[in-house]
Amino acid sequence: MKLFKDLKKGATEASEKAKLMIEINKFKIQISQKQKEIDDEFKKIGKTIFELFKAGEIGELPDSIRESYNICLLKQEEIKELEKEIRKLKNEKHCPQCQNKVKPDIQFCPCCGYRFEEIEGHTNLESQKNLVKTTVKCSKCETENEKNAKFCCSCGKAIE
Repeated sequence: MKLFKDLKKGATEASEKAKLMIEINKFKIQISQKQKEIDDEFKKIGKTIFELFKAGEIGELPDSIRESYNICLLKQEEIKELEKEIRKLKNEKHCPQCQNKVKPDIQFCPCCGYRFEEIEGHTNLESQKNLVKTTVKCSKCETENEKNAKFCCSCGKAIE
């Protein structure tokens, strides 16, 4: 009999401890979620300070923050270089004005007419061969352009 009482008492204690652990874990999960929310807000604060300093709206920063600021600038430049490498592999470039993707040998953006500074070893004829949808002809230079082009990719004239 005593054995059953001891087993029952042990099971009851184990059950109580399990309930306690569940309640504790619920609180720990809530704490973890709140800490993540705080971390997200810290990131927002940091990003805001970064952008304000970059725009010249904040004066001097403490050395520790300035060091982090400079690291962020460096990392942003590294990301831009990596994105350029991706575009090279994809055989495309982005218009800095409208972010349209174009072939690397295009002289003018077909969406906004932006004139690209340099063409890296391509001729306009190569560009025409690479176009998939060549359905709009420029009235000025006779270049075939993509169907939805607003500006000629060769001479920059608005397409009517």
